[in-house]
Amino acid sequence: MKNNLVIVESPTKANTIQTFLNKDFYVVPSYGHLIDLPEKKIGIDIHKNFKPNYVILPKKRKIIQRLKELVKKFNTIWLASDEDREGEAIAYQIYKSLKIPSNKFRRIVFHEITKDAILHSIKHPRSINYNLVYAQQTRRILDRLVGFLLSPILWKKVNTGLSAGRVQSVAVRLIVEREKEIQKFKPISKFQISGFFSNENKEVFVAKLEKKIDSKKEMEKILLSCINSDFFVKNIVVKREKKTPPPPFTTSSLQQEASKVLNYSISKTMFLAQKLYEKGYITYMRTDSLHLSQSFLSEVKNHILFSYGKEYLSPKTFSSEKKFTQEAHEAIHPTNIKELLNDFEDLNQKRLYKMIWERSVIGQMTDSNLEIKNFYIQSSNLKDLENHSFIYINKTVIFDGFMKIKNQNFQKDNIPKIKKGTFLQKKEIIAKKIYTKHISRYNEASLVKNLERLGIGRPSTYVPIISTIQKRNYINKKKIIEVSKKNEIFILNENNIIIEKKEKIYEKEKDKFIPTEMGFITTDFLKENFQEILNFDFTANLEKDFDNIAKGELSFQEVIKNFYEKFHEKIEYVKKNVKKIHKERFLGIDPISNRKIFAKIARFGPILQMGEFKDKKKPKFSPLLSSKKIDTITFEEALKLLELPKSMGVFKENEIFLKMNKNNIYFEYGKNFFKVKEDIFFHSFDLKDAINMIEKNIN
Repeated sequence: MKNNLVIVESPTKANTIQTFLNKDFYVVPSYGHLIDLPEKKIGIDIHKNFKPNYVILPKKRKIIQRLKELVKKFNTIWLASDEDREGEAIAYQIYKSLKIPSNKFRRIVFHEITKDAILHSIKHPRSINYNLVYAQQTRRILDRLVGFLLSPILWKKVNTGLSAGRVQSVAVRLIVEREKEIQKFKPISKFQISGFFSNENKEVFVAKLEKKIDSKKEMEKILLSCINSDFFVKNIVVKREKKTPPPPFTTSSLQQEASKVLNYSISKTMFLAQKLYEKGYITYMRTDSLHLSQSFLSEVKNHILFSYGKEYLSPKTFSSEKKFTQEAHEAIHPTNIKELLNDFEDLNQKRLYKMIWERSVIGQMTDSNLEIKNFYIQSSNLKDLENHSFIYINKTVIFDGFMKIKNQNFQKDNIPKIKKGTFLQKKEIIAKKIYTKHISRYNEASLVKNLERLGIGRPSTYVPIISTIQKRNYINKKKIIEVSKKNEIFILNENNIIIEKKEKIYEKEKDKFIPTEMGFITTDFLKENFQEILNFDFTANLEKDFDNIAKGELSFQEVIKNFYEKFHEKIEYVKKNVKKIHKERFLGIDPISNRKIFAKIARFGPILQMGEFKDKKKPKFSPLLSSKKIDTITFEEALKLLELPKSMGVFKENEIFLKMNKNNIYFEYGKNFFKVKEDIFFHSFDLKDAINMIEKNIN
């Protein structure tokens, strides 16, 4: 009989832990959860106090068999899964599924995979924390109840194949409501006037007029007044500004920063962070906490003193402002502050580690002090008009503080010798039409930020939530959303000649979520009939209930029972009293075939239909582009879409086929596919345009 068997979740974690333990210990992975609710049944016995009927996951049968054989060969079984609710549930599943005798197993936990942490946990084993298991189980049961009871209602009342989820439906609601705000938004245009000036050293700088101008007439008046005008520095206002370092990373703030700075999706960020954790480089990556241990703070302090000096040290403790925080982990930080980046073979892991390392150190450094000079430049012909000074803003770093690590560069003082009253040379005065912008659509990071602000979901749930709502076709992620606007530019040059230009400007949003037609329809249906499921406070309060179950302050059966009774009553009411949604809009009559054209909801989602079933000729169908809506698509747009697929002609002996799917319009040439922008397709796209794209992209 051998001495010690350690069971963890993943092979990487097993390999790292094995290097810290002697030959008396053998570390193996369980590859995550071993059991779950059945895939095609509800798996909950509602009449037996909501007892879950877990089954062995098909892919885990061989793993369970192997682990059972190993358990028989060892004296002590150490269950070393993660410290959070999911980890505790996995430990419980291993204990139950493998039927480990109570006297043989030990539960150990740690928030970092280092030798000291592992050895300390072995000296201080504990039993399974059933409150954490109950909290995880409650979340799983409630999610299953919502999914299995509400989805069939959507099939009957809205459309086949739809699904609903306790948190995913709230996430879709946020995206839908944001899109509705954008649809209602009407941009307002103004003119931004900028002046290009030079000092006696011929250094050119740009200053903007303090006030944006409403009308073209007023803008032209200001430009004309700048002809033969003297410009001088009317005033210089000096301010001091402090920049405070941000706190260490929690899961969601890491996801947001990695999205913003590294352009990583949140799933990629979590995958890389998991690898860094399992290799022992960082602490546990699923945490709501801003707490840092005294031992780590001491390491950071010594590093700052040694590397930068006493004037850069400013020890701090951070506290969370969130409504409730899950298990008492630390914030995400390196396990060893001296760990160098040279050891990383994976460039993506290296970048994420560097970000975590920097964020952990700068939080203990001093503020950065900046001097901000506002130079107010006056035209001699505008001096009587209020808010008609040009302003040049210059920032200078007085003391870099934490920015020494971040290496942030501020503008150098381009005009240090200019004093109040100094006259300046006018180079150009430019007026550009600008437009007010609508509120930005959600991307992954901003959606997570808002879910977190509302107290909805937890660090471990954000990746599957965002993945699910895309798979269910409630939202689409658009790489680029481009809107063109006509712009007017007026230039007053050194020779006092006003030049007028017109050009197109493009407003772009990248990697943003747009709801599909089914996202809109399903959200509206749920809001009308299942208000609580989409209610932010209700969903957030359930998260609080899960926390209280984890603390042992609330009965999990009570939470499930209270939820189910109200939910089941509403389900039965909607079944009997709410009519099925029939959404259909007549667009017009095709001038060639004389057949009616409709935009409607069909069995598999929104479509365009030419003709009726009562006609002799079968109707023609086309998917509705996800960017178009039944209520807003025009007759002309529908006609163009219903032409597809079609041959555009032949180029170099290969035919060009113009096609579409629900997300894109594209053409196929040989084995190559070319995406066609929608505004170009609906305006004018012909064989010549297609050939130009082919020649540009194929050598």
